[in-house]
Amino acid sequence: MVPHWIAGLAAGVLSALLFWSHASGSLLAWFLICLTPLPVFIAGLGWGAMSALIAALIAFLMLSSFESATAGLLYIMHFGLVPFWLSRQALLYRVETPAPLPAVHSYPSETEDDDLPVEHADDLHHAPANVEWYQVGGLMGWTAIAGCLILLLTELSVILMGYEGLSIALKNTILSILSDTTVLGPNGTWFGVPVEPERLALLGVALLPAILMASWSLLTLFHMWVAQEILQRFDHTLRPMPDFLDFGLPPYLLWLLLGGVILSFIPGETAFLGGALTLVLLVPYFLLGLSVIHAISRRWIDRAALRYGVLGLFYLILVIPGWLIVPIALIGIVENWVHIRRKMAMDMAT
Repeated sequence: MVPHWIAGLAAGVLSALLFWSHASGSLLAWFLICLTPLPVFIAGLGWGAMSALIAALIAFLMLSSFESATAGLLYIMHFGLVPFWLSRQALLYRVETPAPLPAVHSYPSETEDDDLPVEHADDLHHAPANVEWYQVGGLMGWTAIAGCLILLLTELSVILMGYEGLSIALKNTILSILSDTTVLGPNGTWFGVPVEPERLALLGVALLPAILMASWSLLTLFHMWVAQEILQRFDHTLRPMPDFLDFGLPPYLLWLLLGGVILSFIPGETAFLGGALTLVLLVPYFLLGLSVIHAISRRWIDRAALRYGVLGLFYLILVIPGWLIVPIALIGIVENWVHIRRKMAMDMAT
């Protein structure tokens, strides 16, 4: 069996090389950069959190030494520490209490005994058979918090660099790019369509940070799922695959979301930052809303082939226009009080 430190070392080298691919400037490089956290997740979920930490530190040292300190900091902030922390949390467990857990519940569950010790699984310490693992909703909550912290740290870094805020720096960067005649024609057109640089820059300022961080959150959770799938194929998992369609979200996320909405109504840089934080915090509720959609499809459509076809059409409509994202997130928020999935499960059982 491969020791955890060797797995961490190999994962760190591979992760650094994937991040390093940006130097080529090709389209393939962007795909490889998106895979950067995957080796760290594989090390963490397959050999323990310490292995993930070793991988993150090895990649950080490589990038800082052979590229730049900025590259190392960008890596450790976006692709190193978050996979380590999520792997650590994912491997936490408690010995189950005698009382059965409800079909759908938030973390921590109502039946959880706070006096029970929290343990963690790793390469040397495997969990017993009858345990309650840290839940998916808690991992989604931590991912959203990490996205918010990255946004706040970016804002602070930009201010320390002498700018008035991230929105001003981003606007100046976009205007500088648009001033290049290779991007816009000399008469201010893009593929023959007239473009107003100032308005386009304001649109980029409003949407770009929020969309990038929301996409980062989804991509991080996706890599975590892929890592667990790969480890299951090779029979090297420390915890079983959780049910991603049957989870609840921690209550504190709703308060954080409310705080982001309130900040978005304060004029100036605060409104820009509050809007970005709000969209990042909506990601877990969007995923919860998708879980509700899947529950409704199981309730209304009995045939599996037809259900998969309808869900495939739904995801196609979801991806192309994009306007369904906010309503689905609102469904996720409502699910916290209405418990649609639990009621449907009870109806199907009777």
